[in-house]
Parts: sequence; structure tokens; C-alpha cells
Amino acid sequence: MRHLGTALAVALTLFTNAATAANEAAKQQTAPVAAPATAPPPTGVAPLPPVPPGYAARKTVPEKPVKMVDLNNASKAELMTLPSVGEAEAAKIIANRPYVSKVDLVTKAGLPEGVYVAVKHKVIVNDMKKKPATQNAAPQK
Repeated sequence: MRHLGTALAVALTLFTNAATAANEAAKQQTAPVAAPATAPPPTGVAPLPPVPPGYAARKTVPEKPVKMVDLNNASKAELMTLPSVGEAEAAKIIANRPYVSKVDLVTKAGLPEGVYVAVKHKVIVNDMKKKPATQNAAPQK
């Protein structure tokens, strides 16, 4: 038992000495000095041009105007151009006309709320167009 305690003391002493030596070596090394702020860019890197006065940091590209689709008058093909609207949804929309508001897509046509959220900013509700008179119809007297 006595030898075990002595061996442990020797190992602890060696470890402490090694840690102290490592700390001393770290203190002797000098930290790298930062380059001055006006230093030229590294070789191969072109400097950025100056920002012109009045230039906005982020210029946005104007979005194209979105063509609104009328729920009461659009054809099946026009309805299918809307996001999340396929052939079945377009058929439901047409079958449940006329609409009074956009929310009728959910309450009246039975479309999922996700479809409504996808199209609500791309649809409008106008009155149903009057059907054009046929050319063969006799004029009323």
C-alpha cells in the first residue's frame, strides 16, 4: 500500500510540473499583431468600389403585377393557373358559383384552407357576367 501512495504522489508531481512548463511556454510566445486597418487587400483580391451617395443598401426589383383571377367568371384553365388548384379544385369552384366573397372557397366550395391561403391574394370576386345573347335568338318585340 505504501508503494501505491508513493507512486501516486510521484505521478501527481510529474503532471503538475508538465502543466507548469506548458503554461510558461505559452506565456513566452507572442500574440500575432493585427494588420493596420488601411492595409492593402491580400494579393489576388480586388478592392470593393466605393458606394455611390444615395445608393440604397438593398435595391428591390419591382414585382410583376399579378393577374387576378375572378372566381365567378374564370374558365377552368384560368383557375388551374392558381397555386394548389388542380382540375378537381377548379371543377369544385365552377360548380359552386356564384361567390360573394373569397372565403366562400372554403365555406361554399369545400376547398381545404391551405388552398384558400395559397390563392386568396390572387383571386377577386366580381358579379357573374351576363351570358351573351346568341346570334340565332329572335329579337324581342
